[in-house]
Amino acid sequence: MRPRVLTVVTASQVCFVALLGVCVALKPGLVIKRDEGGVSNYGVHWETVIPYTLAYALDAGLLVRAARLLEGTASAGLRRVFLALSLLLVLTLVSTFDYTSVAALHHVHDVIGAVLVAFEGASVPWLWRLTRRRFAADVGVLVTFAGLVLCLLASVGAWHALFVGQVFVIAGDAPLLVGATKSVSGATPGSR
Repeated sequence: MRPRVLTVVTASQVCFVALLGVCVALKPGLVIKRDEGGVSNYGVHWETVIPYTLAYALDAGLLVRAARLLEGTASAGLRRVFLALSLLLVLTLVSTFDYTSVAALHHVHDVIGAVLVAFEGASVPWLWRLTRRRFAADVGVLVTFAGLVLCLLASVGAWHALFVGQVFVIAGDAPLLVGATKSVSGATPGSR
């Protein structure tokens, strides 16, 4: 039996959040500094590189799987969101490993990260419209918006809260992805 698309999307988001949580647990000092930097700092430390890599790779891989499960349905837009998000996650992951050692790579990584956050933010209204469970979707929109504001403040140097902003975007986007998938697929978690 092939897994239902909702189960795959839910797993992608749970893996991503849980593995990034492992990173924070292993090296909490990166997020409690005055200028904590971003999530990618966990991809350059030996203690956290494995869970960080797994977080991005599993999320991207599971979203590609979900896109394949949606083939042949009336959800081409959601498929494109999954595939674009997967590509941006992979590009973020690949650009992470040497970004602290070469200035040009640092700029490339920053641009990719900004595009990833912008894409997640730009997809929010569309995902919100697809989601039928309005309360979770409304919370997702508010949390994502707060994250986008924090990321913007961090990017202009007004407030060093990039990690918190990125976490808010991730946390806000997750219920929207799951809710939109549930609405499009008509599935329930764990069903086959």
